[in-house]
Amino acid sequence: MKGVDVVVLVAVVLSVVCGERIVLNCRKDLKSQIENAVSGSEILAPSGGCEFVLHKHINVTRDDITIRGLRATIRDGYPEPMLNVTGDRFVMTDFELTGNAESILDGLRESLVYLHGNDFDIRRGKLSRASRDAIGIQPVWFSPNKRIDRGRVSDIVGYQNSRETVSLGNFPLLDFDTGDYGTEEERKTVYVSNVHLENIRAYGSELKGALEVSDGVEDIVVKNIYAEDCRYGIAIQDHGVSEHESNNRVSVSNLVVFDSFFAVLSQTNPIPHSDISFKRVLARHCTRGMRMRHIARLRMDDVRILESGGPFLVSRGRSLNEIEDCPQLKIKDLLISGGGAQAVAIEQSSGVSLTGISLAEEPEVSNFNVGVQFMEEKGKSAENELKIKQSFLDPARKDDVKIIPATPVPEPTEEPNEPPETPLPEVTPPAFTEAPKPDRGSDPVVFLKCSRDLEEQLSEAEPYATLIGPSYCTFKVRRTIKLRQPQILRGLKVWLEGDSSTPIFSIESEDVKIFEFRLKGNGSRAPLIAIISGGNFFVEDGSFSSTDGDAVAVEPRNDTTSLEGGHFRRLRGNGIGGYLLALRAGSKRAAFAKNFFIEDVSLKKGGGVLQMNDGVENVFAHDLSAIDCKTAVLIKHNGSKSMVSSAFVTSLSARNCDRGVHATSGSERTMHLSMADINLRNCVRGIRLTNVNGPRIYRVRIKDSIRDPVTLTSCDFAVLRDVNIDGTSPSAIDSAIYIYRSKKVIVAAPTIGAQTQFNHGLTFDEGNETPLWAKFLMIVNEDFAAAKKSPIRIVGG
Repeated sequence: MKGVDVVVLVAVVLSVVCGERIVLNCRKDLKSQIENAVSGSEILAPSGGCEFVLHKHINVTRDDITIRGLRATIRDGYPEPMLNVTGDRFVMTDFELTGNAESILDGLRESLVYLHGNDFDIRRGKLSRASRDAIGIQPVWFSPNKRIDRGRVSDIVGYQNSRETVSLGNFPLLDFDTGDYGTEEERKTVYVSNVHLENIRAYGSELKGALEVSDGVEDIVVKNIYAEDCRYGIAIQDHGVSEHESNNRVSVSNLVVFDSFFAVLSQTNPIPHSDISFKRVLARHCTRGMRMRHIARLRMDDVRILESGGPFLVSRGRSLNEIEDCPQLKIKDLLISGGGAQAVAIEQSSGVSLTGISLAEEPEVSNFNVGVQFMEEKGKSAENELKIKQSFLDPARKDDVKIIPATPVPEPTEEPNEPPETPLPEVTPPAFTEAPKPDRGSDPVVFLKCSRDLEEQLSEAEPYATLIGPSYCTFKVRRTIKLRQPQILRGLKVWLEGDSSTPIFSIESEDVKIFEFRLKGNGSRAPLIAIISGGNFFVEDGSFSSTDGDAVAVEPRNDTTSLEGGHFRRLRGNGIGGYLLALRAGSKRAAFAKNFFIEDVSLKKGGGVLQMNDGVENVFAHDLSAIDCKTAVLIKHNGSKSMVSSAFVTSLSARNCDRGVHATSGSERTMHLSMADINLRNCVRGIRLTNVNGPRIYRVRIKDSIRDPVTLTSCDFAVLRDVNIDGTSPSAIDSAIYIYRSKKVIVAAPTIGAQTQFNHGLTFDEGNETPLWAKFLMIVNEDFAAAKKSPIRIVGG
């Protein structure tokens, strides 16, 4: 162990020698302050009103540079990036960068941040008005290290950027020093691989979208993406230069696209792109759904293209979803509503497998002449190259499936109403004038004192300050501390004393971040943290105890309040009477709450780990755990709002709870829910869903349920795959799976254990509907041999 101690000591000494802590001076040139920092430096922006104004890009060439809290803009008319990073292990957190898109000529656009090094880590940033991409991850041919390998970008939001919020690829870049783009051979030596992109939101990118993956990347993981009012959510691209631009092994999960032109777009040429997958996609109110081209082994699972397209596609003979030259294509569980000549059109593709393709049948939301149109390749037949199973295509007006013999490729037709990439107006760059010198700013880090009142210290601190609690004491408070400016709180231990029923913290500002904390209540019903206005907040690495209410309650304060962009990670609760996380859109119709990212959250003894009420949109939840609770996950929507409740819940474990998952919506069925990897043990009830639109449930394990393991009521287009129900119960249960008044349901590979006491494996009860169970239910690969009376029971109308 002594040898290990020596190594650690040497590493610490070297880090001290090689790096330094730099607090930026707002009155000095930012470029020189950053460029002169030695390797290993940590650069901190001052708190207060300090915002730097740039007119030249900053080169970060040294390794192991960390920048925290930077807020900067670039002068109008200057076609420059802000940061050009070529050093390895670059870290940037808690930043806000603003570009000058409206003042830059079309051919002179630049990204706000270029990342060219390895092992970068970019977190918690806002980027707006970039004249090109907000963040461009691109290796450069003129760099000594021509390959980007390993990096992470997470918790990023982009507003009104001209192109993508994050662009990942190998498009040739200009050497700023020489003005050279390099030769084709030099550019062939660059690569991008092993990059993780997570929790990225984009708003108002009319020419592009949230994310671009392009020009020769491999082993890329993309998770939790939201795009609104953009050209597309995600694009897969190349520029047709060579096969070196092939994109391979890209995994995308949890994508939501709203009010955009495309949901997913591949602007690719016939070079060998392969092994690209999409899982859990929700697109609503989009002009087109998916256009995918030239990708081998494309995989798409759990995709919903809803209320998209329209009669204009029908009149022009265009498909809502187009797929071309995608051999070995697999699509599973695709739900479509809207309009188009075809719901899905596939051509020049062999070895195609379509499973669980469903068209919504309400006339007001669906208008398709053809369900699936398949154009045969020359010398190949649809009989051998197209397999469709477990699908409901009968709402198509003319043909469920239409096969078109191989014909010469027609000339491309004009796209309907696509927004053109028009040049920005020409602007003459202004003559440079020195910006007025702001105050230097306050110290970015404040160490709190136990001897002083906590509320006073927080109110005295400047905006954007980091306030660090002492490790040796606990603050005691009797009233709510209102957080009304952007701040970072770290390492606080706070105890609510007395008998007042009040939160410890009330978040009422954008960009409030609470890390590494312990909060203890006084047994009252008030939440420990109430989030009532603002957005883009972070609550991470903390614990809650001793409250009869919720640990964190998110609810808009009034009718005009919106809460958007919340992040909850690594939270623990013990003895919580309510829910660890309670997300509510509120009783007011105009208020809304959406886009919440939840990961690694657990509760012991309490109401539950997650609650969603009254139209909370786009909850991305992963790795939830509940022990000894009432309802592990509760989702309710009374239908009084026009907002849609939507959630992706993956990896949920619940033990000794009254209910595992309970979700119910109003009669409008304005709820979309996907769940995967659900493990419930010794719960009275397992999964109960009512009025959920097309729920997707995958890989469920329910053991020792006392009653009602899985119940679906009025859940049209539901899909259940790989549901295993096992264990013993004190008495016989009627059915392992009970489905009531639900149309067009797919159940695949359900099993019940040999020791279970079920009268029936599955009951399909049509209620008072016309008895059409054979049309409304598909069940395959079931194993209900242990059922005491019958494997499947049908109850007619």
